[in-house]
Amino acid sequence: MAARLFTERERAYCDGRGDPAAHYAARFAAKEAAAKALGRWLRWQEVEIANDPSGRPRLLVHGEAAALAGVSEGNQLIVSLSHSRDYAVASVLLVGPQEIACPDENLPPESVWT
Repeated sequence: MAARLFTERERAYCDGRGDPAAHYAARFAAKEAAAKALGRWLRWQEVEIANDPSGRPRLLVHGEAAALAGVSEGNQLIVSLSHSRDYAVASVLLVGPQEIACPDENLPPESVWT
């Protein structure tokens, strides 16, 4: 089942940990969260969780999932994973390339943050 759901890189990472099941569960949750962020179900291996050199998880999308996410247009998928012995959770955000305004730009001049 792991070969059907996870990429070779994901399996190598999880199998190299002390508690592989917790790491697999978190990655499974991230794949489900990515599908929900994109609004439709995806092929399991088109969504991959990899770690950067510091250990931070990154969500990589391939094939149809990449097109659906709009990564070529500058969109990003941000992933957060967490797990304990009994539970695993993940969140995925789809972030567009638009500029984010400073919070105080929309306030009248006399407004004060408190």
